[in-house]
Amino acid sequence: MIPLAELPAVNSTKIEPKAMPATKIDKELMQKIQDAISSNQPNKLLPTIIQTTDKNYNELIYTIAELRGTVTCTFKYVSAIAAKIPAKNILKLAESKQIQKIYYDNIIMPAGSQEFKTSNIGLISMAETVADDMDDILLQSTVLGSMSKESIITLNPQELPEVYASYMITGAEKVWEETNYGAGVIVAVIDTGIYPDHPLLVGSVIGGVSLVADDYPWYAPENHWHGTFVASQIAAHGELLLPESDILVQSLLLYSPESLIPYNETHYIVPLFGMAPAAQLYAIKVFPSDGSGAPRSRIMKAIELAIELKDNGTVPIDVINMSLGGPSFFDGHDPEELLVDEATKHGITVVVAAGNEGPAPLRVAAPGTAISAITCAAAADPIHTRVFWEWWYYTNTTLHEQYYPGIGADLYASDEPQIIYFSNRGPTADLRLKPDITATGVLNFGAFPPYYVGWSSGTSFSTPIVAGAAALLISYAKTHNIKLKYGISLPELVKMALITGADDMDYPVYAQGAGFLNVEKSLKMLKNWRECLYKYIKYVHKAYKELTKDLIFVDLEDGIFKTKIEDLEPGHAVHLILKVDKSVDAIWINITNVEFESRNYVLGADSIEFYVSNVYRGGLDAYYWFSENIIGDSAFLLYSDLDFTSGYIRITLEGDWTNWGNVNATISIGVVDVDAKVFDGFAVAKNNGMSVQLFALGYDGYINEVKGAVAQDEWATYLFEIPPDAATVIFELNWKHDWSAYPTHDLDLYVIAPDGTWFFEGATLDAPEFVVIDNPGAYGEGPWYVLVNGYLVYLGAEPFELSMIVIKSWTPTFAFDLGVVHRFAVFPVYGTGVLAIVAYLNFFGYNLYFFADFEEM
Repeated sequence: MIPLAELPAVNSTKIEPKAMPATKIDKELMQKIQDAISSNQPNKLLPTIIQTTDKNYNELIYTIAELRGTVTCTFKYVSAIAAKIPAKNILKLAESKQIQKIYYDNIIMPAGSQEFKTSNIGLISMAETVADDMDDILLQSTVLGSMSKESIITLNPQELPEVYASYMITGAEKVWEETNYGAGVIVAVIDTGIYPDHPLLVGSVIGGVSLVADDYPWYAPENHWHGTFVASQIAAHGELLLPESDILVQSLLLYSPESLIPYNETHYIVPLFGMAPAAQLYAIKVFPSDGSGAPRSRIMKAIELAIELKDNGTVPIDVINMSLGGPSFFDGHDPEELLVDEATKHGITVVVAAGNEGPAPLRVAAPGTAISAITCAAAADPIHTRVFWEWWYYTNTTLHEQYYPGIGADLYASDEPQIIYFSNRGPTADLRLKPDITATGVLNFGAFPPYYVGWSSGTSFSTPIVAGAAALLISYAKTHNIKLKYGISLPELVKMALITGADDMDYPVYAQGAGFLNVEKSLKMLKNWRECLYKYIKYVHKAYKELTKDLIFVDLEDGIFKTKIEDLEPGHAVHLILKVDKSVDAIWINITNVEFESRNYVLGADSIEFYVSNVYRGGLDAYYWFSENIIGDSAFLLYSDLDFTSGYIRITLEGDWTNWGNVNATISIGVVDVDAKVFDGFAVAKNNGMSVQLFALGYDGYINEVKGAVAQDEWATYLFEIPPDAATVIFELNWKHDWSAYPTHDLDLYVIAPDGTWFFEGATLDAPEFVVIDNPGAYGEGPWYVLVNGYLVYLGAEPFELSMIVIKSWTPTFAFDLGVVHRFAVFPVYGTGVLAIVAYLNFFGYNLYFFADFEEM
């Protein structure tokens, strides 16, 4: 237990807000402290990032040592220290005036997703769907295991014939000579390491470092393939020598014959080049060899190392590639994102993955949310996708009987690139334009250690394509000594050139950024930086005007919304934005009149991809339903006994990317939204949503409510007396700047029982916050402490309302069937206590009862 001695003295029902050491502790870290202490591990070392007021760390380092902690890293470009500290001593450390905040050093994945479970919400669906394994295949790596080492040949790009194309990349060969193939540019790859002896990378890797202790060195072939694959998208320079009968050759003859060079009568050469084949690579290994995540502090240390290497001239890094991402709770302002901006100030162009938690809007992951980062979305293009499907069906023993030449075109019918479903959409929480640009990130072809090649997908791999394009532009700028004015730096010019040169894909700006990468046009923009600046300003102005394209804001009338979705193209989506507040009790979604213009006869059907995202923003993988493949009428229901988290739920309908034609459908949304008000001797149940059957029940109990306000890092502490024989107590905390507002303020609710037990259930990302305690008498007799913490408050003091509902017994004192209520129902109430309104829904045979409101009588 965390001792009560950590709390200020209590002499009254309410203690005025006062700064406390615990205020400085991140909620995730607070939970880890509690877990360690409650499991009798008070000396467990917890990894932390300590944000400080300045960079004079000596006294703080001494204090950490006194508390039996170990400093693992000090940062030069942001005021912060990383340290491992015993759980029981972190509150003591937080007393230091030099400390602003202590964060749990959480784990960042290689452009993966961080999943946050949603609480208190029940989910039921009755959907006509079809299984679709194609999406699962995309995010797996596929290696050409039968390839011999001798088939992959290192090649200098100058040795190529005049007419050729590289299967790996998109259009860069047109500017290679003018941009020196990226020569003279160093790209730091912050990832799993790079295997430098892969035939496609020989001579490209000039060095590296591993920040992972007790693991393979950065150059080992045993490292996870992710970093080597990323490196090959940037700087590969080689070829495959294959017989004409090989399925990869046959597929390229169908879809990209210019990607083949005849070698002799029986064999072809397949050129394999990254975007900047003469660029040099520097590996900074941050992820373990098994491909698992890395602490955020290690990513930060890698960025700092890149800056230091550039500043001291040891390795003059020009570009950082970060095919990684995690959640952001304050877009553009957390320490990792500030380090990205610091790298940009030091002349480094930083290219970052948008993340793989799409397709809901407001999902871009950190550090892609950094202001100066070039943030990359992912698209499927016809050549890569069709060639893979030909190879997949031909070589897969289960599917081989279905194979025929041309099956790839039937599985990807569009001749244009499509934003892929998993690519994170913007904008950021503060409504900045993200992502910035799109490149191929579906079924990219690249290097696997030690000498294999194969396919993989993700924004991890669209990112190095853009990083390679940046390397080409920087090489040109260095060679031609481009002079800049008005305080514009080379990284800023490169970003503007890539954005203004991109090709519009006819997707919303929050999905595609400026559009699909076009290096040739971007080079023209770089050459004329004044025109580039002018076009960039025009782009930003136009992009903000189109920021809500394909967004439908749900306007409920009588609790019902209905609209038609017409001519939804393959790979395109509409997003319905439903604002919910704490009065919402249930959400019913119906999809009817589903009509398909055609059907993919290879898969047996076209489909609608259906998603419902919760209200969270940033790189948090939080969906109620994800990628339901709908082929007919379907219904979905969300309901809760407790209030919904206030904010914007995003409902997405996407034409599956394998569809042959457009889709039509009708979507209807209904909400249960019931409030009650008690008067003298009677009560009114008001229905603000769709018609629903209601019941009124009386319970022995009472409700207490208090109001207050807390600023950033302040606490308000209250004392409540709870009868020891009570059945249940419910604490609820509400405030104004919830997930429906920007900036979003995050208040946390902590409850401490008389025996010292802490309840952390109210320290989440939800708004309102709840703590529900059954049989509170089991936690001792005496006062209960209830703490309200201003965890993230940006604008002054945030007003809040704290409620405590005490139910002494769940045996009703009265009960009324109010029937189906369309608008309101009036009914008598007897005595004192708590009035509960219960809603009933019959959802396709499911009989559901849930509490809609509590009021005091």
